[in-house]
Amino acid sequence: MVTSMLARTVKNKVQVDHRRREKKTRSADPRGKQAAVHLAANTRRMMAALASPLLIRRPLDGLNATRVRLAWMDETDVEQVRYSLALTAIFCFAYALVFVMGMIGNGVVLLVIVRNPHMKTVTNCFIGNLAVADTLVILFCLPATLVGNIFEAWILGVFMCKSVSYLQGVSVSASINTLVAISIDRFLAICYPMRCQISGRMCRLIILIIWIWSLIISVPWAVYFQVEPYKTGDEYTLPICQEVWPKHADFGLVYYLVANLLLCYLLPLSLISICYLLIWRRVCRRQVPGETKGHGFGVDHIIHKSKIKAIKMLLAVVVLFALSWLPLYAIFTRIKCGEDLVSGSGEEALLQALTPFAQWLGASNSCINPVLYAFFNSKFRSGFKTLLSNSGLCCWVEGNHSSLRPGGTFRSSSTSKASSRASVIEHKITLLHFSPVTPI
Repeated sequence: MVTSMLARTVKNKVQVDHRRREKKTRSADPRGKQAAVHLAANTRRMMAALASPLLIRRPLDGLNATRVRLAWMDETDVEQVRYSLALTAIFCFAYALVFVMGMIGNGVVLLVIVRNPHMKTVTNCFIGNLAVADTLVILFCLPATLVGNIFEAWILGVFMCKSVSYLQGVSVSASINTLVAISIDRFLAICYPMRCQISGRMCRLIILIIWIWSLIISVPWAVYFQVEPYKTGDEYTLPICQEVWPKHADFGLVYYLVANLLLCYLLPLSLISICYLLIWRRVCRRQVPGETKGHGFGVDHIIHKSKIKAIKMLLAVVVLFALSWLPLYAIFTRIKCGEDLVSGSGEEALLQALTPFAQWLGASNSCINPVLYAFFNSKFRSGFKTLLSNSGLCCWVEGNHSSLRPGGTFRSSSTSKASSRASVIEHKITLLHFSPVTPI
């Protein structure tokens, strides 16, 4: 569908440019000035339809797929583009890259967990749920966001305005809350390994609560997102899909501040940061089982290196989560909480230019998560190799691995023992900090 619309973009680009030049020439006309004032008064509403932190994109949507589009098409073409063809091609490539990487990464995570019985632990159960949520984010957010970034009008109809908005909200909320659950699970497994372990039954209950909570908190998106015509000037009216809240109270702002900004960004970021900060302190201060002060430089060096690796991993999780969503929440907070944007101002142009990038960055978190939470896990990598071996795709890996394995003939007995003990200690660090093995 996106490909067919892009094919028609070339034909309509000349007509769109001609129409915009005519609009500029009429700007000196009193009616043109009146239209400009009308446009400035509605800038905030229009920008609210362009960015949503949970929904990734609130494009200009088509009202009532048949009646409004037919009346509207008499004066203008549906396929009005926002940006140049070169920029449109860049958007398509960037969104397609995230889509492919996210689908492959999350698909591999789910396949490894399902096909390997020994991978069915509590931590991996949360990682699997994260992969499911991220897959839904990619499916529901990226295509709709790309279409909204390319075209000035949303042409998927009123049903898609409500259903896609709701499903986007559910999937993003589930993904973020699963990240919080993973951080709490790791905190309990590392800081209180003998007292507070999440059981398999508790894990399934937490996942159920996450999805029920996400389904409930996103209901206002389905209720209050409506498709309304928006007059852009004297020429034509564009239908947009936007929030239409009751006018007697500012419910929209309250819902954004509480349900979106607080519960889906600030609070999760705070909980994740606190959990990983406490884990970091424990990693630095805790003596790993088997670690003493008399093992020599080699063992101490490996232990120190493993701890540094653990700290870098924790830091990457927090920083990437914060940076992925920060631009989009910053833009939307300015639109929701700030004063009305002045039409044609530099600030308006800047926000409109940054919004597609911010939306892409937020969605890209769903293809980063498989790398951070799965592929950096030694047990997951082992399960992935087992999966490939069973499918006959990587038999050469085992042969190469055995051929590269150093022989004991060239190593002294003391060196071999020290290296073996260091490997055991490093393995304990990995298990201790990243792979709780409570079965589901």
